[in-house]
Amino acid sequence: MIRKIALLIAVIMAIFAVEALAGKESDKVIVNEYDLEEFRGITADDIYEVHVTHGLVQSVRVEVSEWLADFVEIGVSGKTLNLSVKPGIYKSGISISREGIRIRSRRNSGKIKVFVTAPELYRVKLSGAASLIAEGKFICDNGDFRIELSGASNAKGLLVEGSKADIHMSGASTLDLDGAFDSVKAALSGASNFDMNVDCGDFYGHISGASSIKLSGKGDFIRFEGSGASNLIAPDFHANEGNVRLSGASHASVNVSGSLDIKTSGASSCTNKAR
Repeated sequence: MIRKIALLIAVIMAIFAVEALAGKESDKVIVNEYDLEEFRGITADDIYEVHVTHGLVQSVRVEVSEWLADFVEIGVSGKTLNLSVKPGIYKSGISISREGIRIRSRRNSGKIKVFVTAPELYRVKLSGAASLIAEGKFICDNGDFRIELSGASNAKGLLVEGSKADIHMSGASTLDLDGAFDSVKAALSGASNFDMNVDCGDFYGHISGASSIKLSGKGDFIRFEGSGASNLIAPDFHANEGNVRLSGASHASVNVSGSLDIKTSGASSCTNKAR
């Protein structure tokens, strides 16, 4: 019995020692510059924190804790910068098994920071807990702007101009996007949240679950379809015409000066600031 207690104490002390060592290692930051082929989009998963700035000369710099450096996977395919991680990122790989005792360390929640300068940005795709912070204006002259967010990912600071914006969000993702487009299409599900200030021709929003869209700016036409407990907050978006379809406990507040076609069911409701 005494031997078992002594063994358990030794195991616990070993765990704390390795965790302390891993903590010291995680304080060491490695900086790498990448010389990559031209890209127009960014895909990032899990633990990436991406800072993207508009600039004429493309560059990619990565700041990562030393213990994480071997797990970084970066490359370009299909004009897209792909940021991913190899499986099995652990702060320490302790796995002790003796007389029924087996202990494995917890997964680390550290971030890999990537600083990107790019002249063009046509596509963003984030998943897991990935995040993106943008600076500067990106102009999409030769194609549509598309963004896909899932999981608990988030993107903010995006300022984009182009012919069309295509937005897909799910999970608990969040997005802050401003700009000017001929048309905007946004599809949200889960508990996602989308905030946009835009000058556009047509805006079409389709949301479900507990998702919400907060919209400001102006447009010729707004069409919104909401179900579940979804919410459209658009009293500061001035539209000439509109079409609203609601069900469940969804709600919409709009600002339509001209023709507005509204159909609601269940406990849903719609208000128009212009009237």
